[in-house]
Amino acid sequence: MFEEPEIPAQSEKRNCGRTGPTSPEGRARSSKNSTKHGSCSQTLILPHESEESWLLLLNRWLQTYKPPEDSLLHDFVLKTAQDEWYRIRAHINLDNFISLRQGASPYNWTAEQLKMHDLLLRYKTTAERSFQRDFRLLEQFCKLHPTVESRPAEPKPADPDPAPAAATEPEPELLITAEDPTSPTGLSVVHEVINGVENTVVRPYYPKPWEPPAPSFPKSP
Repeated sequence: MFEEPEIPAQSEKRNCGRTGPTSPEGRARSSKNSTKHGSCSQTLILPHESEESWLLLLNRWLQTYKPPEDSLLHDFVLKTAQDEWYRIRAHINLDNFISLRQGASPYNWTAEQLKMHDLLLRYKTTAERSFQRDFRLLEQFCKLHPTVESRPAEPKPADPDPAPAAATEPEPELLITAEDPTSPTGLSVVHEVINGVENTVVRPYYPKPWEPPAPSFPKSP
């Protein structure tokens, strides 16, 4: 004989068979009820972690990239810093688990210990891949959208009033020039005054080229 199925209660129907909390406040409380390692937790700072360590890590990223506030670059830097924080957390959890075995060989571990080790190793690998992916996106964004500080400085315009050139020595002032075309040496004596000091200089003399005399015709009687 066909029997009608039971209709679930309204609360079970709304929760799809789950009996956990439904409100945001209840879910936030239940998410912290049991925290074995926190490698899969999206909570930024767990109870056993230090807020100062997180701020120190974040400041290093901000000082490296110097993103302006309320910018996309600031969001990329913040996301990459959070991924590194989760990556460090996964590394610490795996290292702590191995150190608690006190150097015992994995062949002597129990099935539960091997299962926990493989789980923490997967969490560490996932955190590293997430960090590398967001770090590449950050570097690509910086290349496509360089900030003002990273752009090369524009060349300065030329100075409209350049500095005057260095003063040259004054030209000598010629006072007397005596040229002697009949001198067998072909020299000329020049008297100069340089910076107020009178000097006599002997220079080669180059006579004017010879020109034939103009023809003369006798006068008619």
